Amino acid sequence: MTAVIEHKNVVQELAILLVARYGERAASHAKHESLKAARRDELGQMEAWRWIADAVEQIWKTEPVQPLGEVSRRRVTLRAPSPSERL
Repeated sequence: MTAVIEHKNVVQELAILLVARYGERAASHAKHESLKAARRDELGQMEAWRWIADAVEQIWKTEPVQPLGEVSRRRVTLRAPSPSERL
């Protein structure tokens, strides 16, 4: 069971690195690498890249992309520090 959890963590970490490097093209890159591995008959590599591509797509589903120039709609409330916080 711990091997499966470690495997999922590694796939998730690789997906995060791909998103950091390739941005919105990360899933396409992973799928392309999967196809390249399939052409070389490296089935293990092909499957690994598919898992990574799926993990990248999950990242984009859970963290929607905010278009450039769009302001966040979250409300920020500023307050003056209390007397005890000023010291």
